[in-house]
Amino acid sequence: MIQDAMRKHRRIMMAVLLAFLIVPFVLWGGWSGVSSNNATANGEAVVAVVGDTPIPAEAFARQLKAQRQQMAQFGSPPPTPQQMLADGSAMKVLDNIVGSQLISEMATKGDYQFDQDYLVEKLKDSPYFKDDQGNFDPKLWNEAVKGTQNWNALYSQEQSSLAYSLAVQRSMASARVLDADIRKQFEEQNTTFELKYVTLAPKIEPTEEQIQETYNQNKDSYNLPEKRRAEFVALSLVPAKPALADEIAKRARDGEDFEKLAKENSTAPSKDTGGDLGWLRDGPITSAHQKPAFSAAKGEVTDPVYGPNGYYIFKVDDERTDAASNLREVKVREILIAADLSEEEFKATQDKAKQIQEKAKANGDLAAAAGEASAEVKSSGQFSIESLNIENVPDADARFFRSRLATVAANEVAEPFEAQANIYVAKVTEVEAAVPQPLEAVREKVVKDTIARLENSPEYRKQCDDLAKNIQANAKSLQEIITQHPDLNATIQSIPPFTAKTYDFQKGPMWNPRDVIEMAKSKEAGAMFGPVTDFMGKPHFVELVAKTPPDEKAWSEEWPKEEKQLREQALAMEQNRRLDDYVAYLREDMVSKGKYQVDQGAFIRALGIEEEKPAEAEAAPAADGAAAPAPITTDVAIPEEAPATPAPAAAESISAAPADAATAPAAPLPAPAPGPMPAEVPPPPPAVAP
Repeated sequence: MIQDAMRKHRRIMMAVLLAFLIVPFVLWGGWSGVSSNNATANGEAVVAVVGDTPIPAEAFARQLKAQRQQMAQFGSPPPTPQQMLADGSAMKVLDNIVGSQLISEMATKGDYQFDQDYLVEKLKDSPYFKDDQGNFDPKLWNEAVKGTQNWNALYSQEQSSLAYSLAVQRSMASARVLDADIRKQFEEQNTTFELKYVTLAPKIEPTEEQIQETYNQNKDSYNLPEKRRAEFVALSLVPAKPALADEIAKRARDGEDFEKLAKENSTAPSKDTGGDLGWLRDGPITSAHQKPAFSAAKGEVTDPVYGPNGYYIFKVDDERTDAASNLREVKVREILIAADLSEEEFKATQDKAKQIQEKAKANGDLAAAAGEASAEVKSSGQFSIESLNIENVPDADARFFRSRLATVAANEVAEPFEAQANIYVAKVTEVEAAVPQPLEAVREKVVKDTIARLENSPEYRKQCDDLAKNIQANAKSLQEIITQHPDLNATIQSIPPFTAKTYDFQKGPMWNPRDVIEMAKSKEAGAMFGPVTDFMGKPHFVELVAKTPPDEKAWSEEWPKEEKQLREQALAMEQNRRLDDYVAYLREDMVSKGKYQVDQGAFIRALGIEEEKPAEAEAAPAADGAAAPAPITTDVAIPEEAPATPAPAAAESISAAPADAATAPAAPLPAPAPGPMPAEVPPPPPAVAP
């Protein structure tokens, strides 16, 4: 889908790229140092200074927000500013920003120089100058050559980026991995674990007051949803099916090896594993294009069906019935044959949709506007924001359709909008208002919502923590937990055998399986460990049933396939450690020289925490009798509330650039400011013959 979006909006993204490169990208530079409570840089508050470079509080706040969002994945509540301060994750965010600046300074001191022809070749290697197959596109390059005047800035930015990447790589150059470590990692990743677990979930029986509170706070969410009808024109975005798709399907049905066909012809990420998607189960969130796989019999190959980025062919390798749910599961392989509208076709469809919309909006008659464009008008039938299926709308487009029309007024023609299979021009013809529901009509749902709310309360979390501590001290097995705490009504659950690569979240708790494996690998069969907290904050105690290391077959068949990837991953991790160590050294050197200062007041304010004001009796009176403001410390390396070593929940460490010296640095390292501009603006590079 990302590649699809890049293709459809290539011109817009190209303009953004060129603007980004042409405008001098000065990240921190040119500002004065920290002063005090009102420390500013060009009018902006400053949270710290590293060397002579201020770190704007606004930039720090943006990174904090991104970090909170990352830490709030899988539905758990985002950490509060106080929590980020206490566990060190807030300081880790600032350290990463400072580390980026320090690396940038080292790149500048390195005085790296690159020939202009080399810079041109590296610019050509940008994904914005490549076609959908990743090949250099002279047409896109020539458009940039014609439309860009300030190539001086482009060269300067590219040189800065390359120098930055080289500075990163110099810090990682000594990284090495041992064969023994790689083999150990393979063994750990391919060891099969069998576990049992008990979930600690003390029963919650909400009071009538708590139920009423939930209902009162969310009345609108319990309404029968607003219902709508619409008439619409659907202009297809489905490209023609390549002849190769039918050919591959026939060859697979005639007995050719599907795995081999996938490796040779598929453009899906699964091609490297022969199109293997593993075991799948049909459900409400199954993608529309995958539905044929669930109606196919074992060994059957489906017809090509359109989906994201092309046409999919599926083969059902095996089938089974899940013992717990009694639902059918299928082991599926896929082949994706790429197909896409050309940029010209896509633009023509967009233009046609806009013309229909403008005419319909002007005269209020969608049918007449569609008729002039030789397009068909259809009616949707009644739908709501919750509808999974909408009459005359493909299931793949239903969620786009309902969400884009959810706020459009009756008799209004919406702006054209793009879904997976079509661009739509739609007019809402009927709006049936939402119907309020009394508490008794929705009591069951309100009770569930109340229980969910109370489960996230600090009081309930403390109750679970206290219970876990009691179990740790007094229980030696899962059965003892059941016996000692009958009020829990807990049951012992089993997890099907899994490895670090094959854990199925549908059949076990929503926890990080690698964390569980890390605890289990040193245990003997029958040992209990925990608590293990899942992504929703629920604690579990776990018992190791068995662990089985990879056998000779795995070493002979799987090890040759995985060795290279494992080695690359291990090297990347070791490189990141070397980079982190180097940045820590640079940062500590700055601290020792008094050149890394944090304004505690600005730091706290950027976190969104109000500063504590001194007690009124202790405040020194000013000449007019008013209390003096609290002083802000500007000569400390970190806020005294934050620990020196951040907790595991802190932001990811600074990522290193890939091994290729010409590759731009990874996302966590902000791009450096461009170097000084030459006095003369160089000519643009030559156009390239198509």
